[in-house]
Amino acid sequence: MNERNNNFEKALDTIRMSNRFFIGTHVFPDGDNIGSVIALHYILEQLGKSVYSYCETDIPQFYEWMKGIEKIHHEIPDESVGNFDVIIVLDSGDLKRLGRKFYEWSRDDKSQIINIDHHVTNNGYGDINWVDSTYAATGEQIYEIARAFNAQITPNIAQALYTAIYTDTGRFSYSNTSARTLFFAAELVNAGVNPNHVYRKVYASRSLAALELEREVLNSLVYDDELHLAYMMMTLDMIERTGALIADSEGIIEHVALFGESIKNMLLFKETAPDEVKVSVRSRGEWDASKVALLFGGGGHRGAGGFSARGSISDVISSSLNRIKQAINDGTINRD
Repeated sequence: MNERNNNFEKALDTIRMSNRFFIGTHVFPDGDNIGSVIALHYILEQLGKSVYSYCETDIPQFYEWMKGIEKIHHEIPDESVGNFDVIIVLDSGDLKRLGRKFYEWSRDDKSQIINIDHHVTNNGYGDINWVDSTYAATGEQIYEIARAFNAQITPNIAQALYTAIYTDTGRFSYSNTSARTLFFAAELVNAGVNPNHVYRKVYASRSLAALELEREVLNSLVYDDELHLAYMMMTLDMIERTGALIADSEGIIEHVALFGESIKNMLLFKETAPDEVKVSVRSRGEWDASKVALLFGGGGHRGAGGFSARGSISDVISSSLNRIKQAINDGTINRD
């Protein structure tokens, strides 16, 4: 048995033998981590487990329609240290991605950690690390868990997993889409998912404020001929001016990735608080986005990555572009 399968079996054995679970996932959530949390929550409840699910920051409006979204809490229960047998962390390359509150709490809690992720840059922080970059989404891994336990794939579980896989493959358009991905998606449709319903809810139901924010962000687009990349920015002023939420910026970079045929590499700089910037990285094959993110302490996979930085957004943009240029020149980032 190879190490990858061994860690999967260790995770299954630990789930079988344990009763009280805390599921945590990264801040500024997307379809994959939200869907994965909801599905695993339902699966563990089917197994008779006690489950508490957590995400530190708000859920984007265009995922609030999902059944089970109410199971995700934004606060850690008071005096909860020692109340859980196992912490399962989903879709997160390191523990700090879960936010300051979780990171401080987890340092005091001695529960066993199962780390389930598909990003090649995951730093292996768990007691059990089922990290497998051959999966297109963490949702695929959760589906494997459901199959291993012969869980009933209810319409709610199917909807959550389909949304996870659908969004993290760019609607099945990214290079990470595999035959396994499409097979899993087909099984989830057979279990009750309406693909058109998911598409409309995630991609065709943005609020007017979110559309105004997207327009302002797209208007900031700059193309750097020397670096072969496009970059955009979202500022707190844009958020205030449009009345949108920071979460409404989720998915904007995908519009450029999907429709900007001539743009191979993309960065979106998002000001999430004064002097705090979250950066999304996308590549259509010329770069490895995870290597770009790693330059700044972040992570991801070949097509998508991200990192966080401190400072004004203009300073972060300038320093990031300079560092990328240096990495290209010294061969740290290769242009395929």
